[in-house]
Amino acid sequence: MENEEWLVKKKIVLNILDQKLTKEELRCLCGSLIARIREAGLELKCKRCKRFHVIPLSLEPSS
Repeated sequence: MENEEWLVKKKIVLNILDQKLTKEELRCLCGSLIARIREAGLELKCKRCKRFHVIPLSLEPSS
């Protein structure tokens, strides 16, 4: 069972490495936008509703 989990994790990492990564955005091999870097932080796109969510890159609390 543990060996199967390791293989799944390895496949996920290999898939991530196969994705098209540019300086500011990460796209799937199909061309779909996955994430991009903005001044406010890492912007992720929901595949279901197409909304964008920003994850701050700094650990400082916002005022």
